[in-house]
Amino acid sequence: MPKNQGRIFQRSTLLGCCLSLSLLSLTACSTLPHSGKVNQSQGVEVANSKSIQNAPAPSRDAEPQEILRGFLAACRAGALTNSFDGARQYLLPRAAAAWKPEAEIHIYPADANIRLQATEATIKLQVPVRGLLSKNGVFQGAGSSEELTANFTFAKDSDDQWRIAQLPSGLILAESTFRSAYNKQSLFFLSPDAKNLVPDVRWVPRAKATSYLAELLLAGPSDELKGAVGTAVPAGATLVSHQVPMDGNEAQVRIQAPDSSLDPVTASLLQWQLDRTLKQESSVLNVAVSINGQVLTSPLPKGEQLAPSIPLAVRNNQVINLSDNSIFVNQLEGAAQPLTGIAIDPRKNQNLAYTRGNTALYWGQLGAQQRNILTGKALTVPDIDRQGWTWIPDLTLGPAAYLVNPEGQVSTIPMPGSGSPVERIVVSPDGMRMLVVRRNQSQAEVALLLIRRETTGRPIETRLLSTTAFAPDTKIWPGWKSPIEPVLLTRTGRSAESTLITLPLGDVQEEELAVSNPIDFAASDSTQGLMLLDQSGSLYRQDGRRWVLLSNGVLWPFYTN
Repeated sequence: MPKNQGRIFQRSTLLGCCLSLSLLSLTACSTLPHSGKVNQSQGVEVANSKSIQNAPAPSRDAEPQEILRGFLAACRAGALTNSFDGARQYLLPRAAAAWKPEAEIHIYPADANIRLQATEATIKLQVPVRGLLSKNGVFQGAGSSEELTANFTFAKDSDDQWRIAQLPSGLILAESTFRSAYNKQSLFFLSPDAKNLVPDVRWVPRAKATSYLAELLLAGPSDELKGAVGTAVPAGATLVSHQVPMDGNEAQVRIQAPDSSLDPVTASLLQWQLDRTLKQESSVLNVAVSINGQVLTSPLPKGEQLAPSIPLAVRNNQVINLSDNSIFVNQLEGAAQPLTGIAIDPRKNQNLAYTRGNTALYWGQLGAQQRNILTGKALTVPDIDRQGWTWIPDLTLGPAAYLVNPEGQVSTIPMPGSGSPVERIVVSPDGMRMLVVRRNQSQAEVALLLIRRETTGRPIETRLLSTTAFAPDTKIWPGWKSPIEPVLLTRTGRSAESTLITLPLGDVQEEELAVSNPIDFAASDSTQGLMLLDQSGSLYRQDGRRWVLLSNGVLWPFYTN
């Protein structure tokens, strides 16, 4: 699997409705050069539907470069309305019939240099790309050196007018135009035990977002999640007329299916999936679902409730509730050895796990005595997922980790990818993905893995999704701001500077400077859920773009979930 050098983290999805070949908005020049390079910014952004509807038809006796310019402008406009009839005017009839703007969408950065080479009947376009969007809304990030080459061939039609005769499938769009035309949302599928919903990131056209979300949900999960999540959608189900009509603020999802006889539990789960997916749109306040004309009326599941997110830290061998400075855990066992990592069960805080001296794992119910259940050689920091399973790396295990079930029984589980030892594991809030930090002499890396589970919640296997590489002397603290938003705090070599890297699934990464000289970090799926501890013992909490002092004299910051 290719490794992205910290620029784009993970595959994700974008709805393939058509990205626009706006890549080439050639407004910077009145004629198209026959060789050389064109330095271009965004191109013209189409501001509203009126300008889209009034997009001009091809001019009489226009030369090929003018036809290309008009085509690209019409594609740009079409991306905002999800309609490409205007763009097809610039194509020969056979090309217009064959062209599939929704087949794939190439996105290029705003500051890209677009290089054009032209002959009388052919124009070749080359541009660096940031990512590719599939027709089902899945986004895949491009490597830092990837480029797109697109060839456009021209011929005259029966009226002796130049038109595009051959062109690549799909569209090309500047990133800012793309973000104006498309919105990142999630489809929600069922966890293996059907107690929670798992997000599957997609990009959908803003103009028809509700219909696209419903149709994509009926089509099933992305390849990345297949085999790991479930769905209550009946086999063979389709959306009537490929649309979700709106009655005021109510989305009316009308489904056709070979078999409409759903039991109450399945009907409830289907409604739950659609309700959560469509209510991401601010215009949707209610979702009505029918199958073959029969309205579903089962009550929605409430889902599994977790403990409220509370910031915690260790002081004098006690766990402190930082929200009110009260004692959360009075004493931690094994105080003769230094604490080397701690985690708490997010399921109403049932279990507590911590390592001592990198050799002993203590585990047990909160409020009861924890016991040493595992002796290792180089144990690091444990993590407990929402199903109650404890993940604990040992640097001597190689590409594997220890796994403790909710009853305290220990086993091991392989970690696919490189053969480097596992240094740290952090599971996503929904329990379906994990960040794995590994290191060898040549590089440090963060792998994103999928977790496949039985209906009981027991992990069956982990599957590698992507890897991001760093310099070998980079210190990395992983975490999750949400089920679709991994985050890393990094510090390279002897530098005092630290960088907070957000790696949203299905999107490009964001970076910002954080507090200098960090020695620990914690993240939570909650408001202001980031804490950073510096080497002076000062603990900070993120507040917007600022880091504000939260406490002093503590160690091992972590959250209840």
